[in-house]
Amino acid sequence: MRTPSKPQEIYNIIKNDILNKKYKINEKLPTEQQLLEMFSCDRSTIREVLTILSTEGIIKKKHGLGSFVTRIPSRGTIAVCVRFGNLTSLTDFYSRLINNINDFAEERGYDIILAVGYGDTIETIKKNIDAYFRKPFSREIVAVVNLLNFEINPLPVPTINITSVVPFGDNCICIDYDEVVKKGKELMENMGYKDTTIFYTLDSVEKAGEAIVNHISQLANSWTDNEDLKFEVDTYYGFYEKFKAWYESPKRTRAAFFLDDGLLELVIRFFYENSIKIPEDFAVLTYGNAHKYFNHSIDFHKLGADEKELAKLVLENLDILLKGKSIGTIKLPPHYHKGNSL
Repeated sequence: MRTPSKPQEIYNIIKNDILNKKYKINEKLPTEQQLLEMFSCDRSTIREVLTILSTEGIIKKKHGLGSFVTRIPSRGTIAVCVRFGNLTSLTDFYSRLINNINDFAEERGYDIILAVGYGDTIETIKKNIDAYFRKPFSREIVAVVNLLNFEINPLPVPTINITSVVPFGDNCICIDYDEVVKKGKELMENMGYKDTTIFYTLDSVEKAGEAIVNHISQLANSWTDNEDLKFEVDTYYGFYEKFKAWYESPKRTRAAFFLDDGLLELVIRFFYENSIKIPEDFAVLTYGNAHKYFNHSIDFHKLGADEKELAKLVLENLDILLKGKSIGTIKLPPHYHKGNSL
């Protein structure tokens, strides 16, 4: 292995000192005189190192005052794989999650880039992602966060998979859907609702694979044995007719649990478009994005993933993966949130 030059050696030491928070943001580095004594070198070598650090934006030299740390140097780049469709149709959740991942990554000295998968099928998106990682990068990619909800082809760097239903891959963080159903039942029973109808859709998860479809079906079955309290609905086609029939039925319950907050939006549209006043005793529980706002006045409760907590968990476990260890499958329990309608 090639021995680093003296400036490179000193650069690496100072950079690692900043990464390890020996010198923090806005703190002053030792003076040129102190540095040349520390490293037993000449002044030109120290000035060369400080110039490189300044050019990279890691320090700022202030005339007559010295050199101050301005940012944490990069340990490398983390690539975040995400579907283009998720960035456009579910911007609220994915943008919050990616922004939080970026914030926690920055604290640890990592940069973030997005690897966006385009296409309507899993195979097409996989090809896009493969092509993306085959191209040359100006920055070293040290890890991958996979938000695609399916496994990508193996990469030569640690990869952590994030999914909402069925875990996959060697290292995965998965929303604990079983706990969603368990907590949902407890919440409704504690509020005095003995019977609650569960609404779920398989239409939106069919492309994600048979395992996810089967798991959602099992969750619905674990909610209740009463078939009158289980409604599988299509996200778009025929939804109004099914929900209208349920709502007008004498068997309608006073409480409903929507295993997808997108269904709640469609329910609100049903009430508005049919000029129906939302009953004051109609209790709603939904699962979905914890910080999503609904433009309606219905009072509801929510079980959801907290993007900040999820992002923090991702970076903590990436640190473990980057040390050569495995994390297996981690299940993230849902958080309870009072409904945040406008």
